[in-house]
Amino acid sequence: MLKTNKLVSLFLICCMISVETNEDVYKQNEVVPDVISTAPKNLLKVSYDSGVEVNFGNTLTPTQVKNAPKISWDAEPDSLYTLAMTDPDAPSRKDPRFREFEHW
Repeated sequence: MLKTNKLVSLFLICCMISVETNEDVYKQNEVVPDVISTAPKNLLKVSYDSGVEVNFGNTLTPTQVKNAPKISWDAEPDSLYTLAMTDPDAPSRKDPRFREFEHW
């Protein structure tokens, strides 16, 4: 029983660290609270025909992302969603004069 409790505790700690890491990334990059008030519980999966996937902090080239992405997420059945791609720092973080530029 003691071994099981330790294993469950370790699993819960790992899950908490994982969730905390996502929240931290959103705050470090000023997405929270600048763009959204809280970090999402679930993440989108975004990939391109070029084989690259979007991950926290990775840099993708225009060539890699020239085609429309494939996007998936955990959705509630019988619910409707709106998906928009915006750039909160266009053209750059230091000069966001086109703030919230709508890509699509």
